[in-house]
Amino acid sequence: MERLVASTERIKQNGVGNRLIANRLKYNEQVLEYNRKQNIIDLYNEAVDAYNEGIYALNEFINYRNRKFIPQKTEVEIRKMIEKVDFPLKVAKEKLINISTPESILGDAATNLNKAVDQAIKEKVVHQAFVDKYFNTKKVFRKSLFYKYNWMGIPIN
Repeated sequence: MERLVASTERIKQNGVGNRLIANRLKYNEQVLEYNRKQNIIDLYNEAVDAYNEGIYALNEFINYRNRKFIPQKTEVEIRKMIEKVDFPLKVAKEKLINISTPESILGDAATNLNKAVDQAIKEKVVHQAFVDKYFNTKKVFRKSLFYKYNWMGIPIN
């Protein structure tokens, strides 16, 4: 790629003298544009992979929470489960930030993925708050956190 860029720059500096050089310049520019687009698509695909990894980790935690933390794990293991969601989602967010002009190449895909990553981060924060509340509650009352209690239609907890 560096050689291609250098060649293109030399042609532009020295001018297009004949049709053969004009064709070479056009070819170089097309290859450079293709590679630029391919790099953006690769970044997007890496962001999708990281997002999927984060969602998988989040779903693992949600399934474990739905089973009311059975089988029992230590506090450290449970906290690691929810913290395991952070890194892939941050990677996905960084990849999406590095994509330039997503509207021209990817359409709304990059925008939609960005919204999905933001939503997953918000969901992770909610579950992190539950874990914090769970471990700050006395052991006797922890099981009650898994249920929603109402009094005449008004939530108590």
